[in-house]
Amino acid sequence: MFVQRNDVRSIKTYFQDRLKEQFSTSEIKLIVRECVCRRLGLSFSDYLLADNHLLSESDLLYFRSIVKRLSAHEPFQYILGETLFAGIELVVAPGVLIPRPETEELVEWISQEFREKKNLSIMDVCTGSGCIAFALEQLLADSHITSMEVSTEAISIFNQNKALLRSSVHLLQCDVLDKKYWELIPNDSQDIVVSNPPYVLEKEQGDMNQNVLAYEPHIALFVSSEDPVLFYREIIRNAVSKLKRGGKIYFELNPLYATEVIYLMKDADLVNITLRKDLQDKDRMLMGQKP
Repeated sequence: MFVQRNDVRSIKTYFQDRLKEQFSTSEIKLIVRECVCRRLGLSFSDYLLADNHLLSESDLLYFRSIVKRLSAHEPFQYILGETLFAGIELVVAPGVLIPRPETEELVEWISQEFREKKNLSIMDVCTGSGCIAFALEQLLADSHITSMEVSTEAISIFNQNKALLRSSVHLLQCDVLDKKYWELIPNDSQDIVVSNPPYVLEKEQGDMNQNVLAYEPHIALFVSSEDPVLFYREIIRNAVSKLKRGGKIYFELNPLYATEVIYLMKDADLVNITLRKDLQDKDRMLMGQKP
């Protein structure tokens, strides 16, 4: 047997011994708690008293497989098949990015600015799992949201989330770089356009963690180093005419190119341009308003 005893205490020790080179002690505690609670159907309070809880052979094999996958740098969220984002449970798999805290910050910014508004029309461009769209649907009452996505893998996961959340978000399968799809959206119809497009430069791959590089979809991560603001330029070019007067466009962005995207907004005659830092003190979120 790979543990001294078939109980929860031994599993805690096993996770700590095998994963201590990859994760901090606090991270390991959270991982093992999540795994044990999900596997055994325990509440977090029950978990605190579960050290002597006996495990079946299939339970032990399950926990060993989790450690093996984590040791191979597979993201924990993909192993679980879900993650929490802005208070909602979302399905995630290698076809979509794992939602980041900075994206949650972007959602919070939008919801704070529009929480008193009703019947908003919103476009989420490059939606992926739909995390931004579904979160805004929960936070902004009676909103009408359209998501745009090109990846068939991402669309499959989006549709799973839509079904689980009983969402009414409308999905448009399209290439956001192709002008013809934007023509399907009426001019002067949107209160908000928001996007977290691919913004990691191809040349930055060497600086990335293996769990991201090996498992998360490159189509959603990377943009050519020769044209790092490609998606921002095309989204601004096509989206501004879709905004109502006073409507706003929001981006998550690469801090290295915040200045360039600000210039693109100015060239499109957007006003009240606002750059915000994330919790890591990086220029991460940008907003411009249609006059």
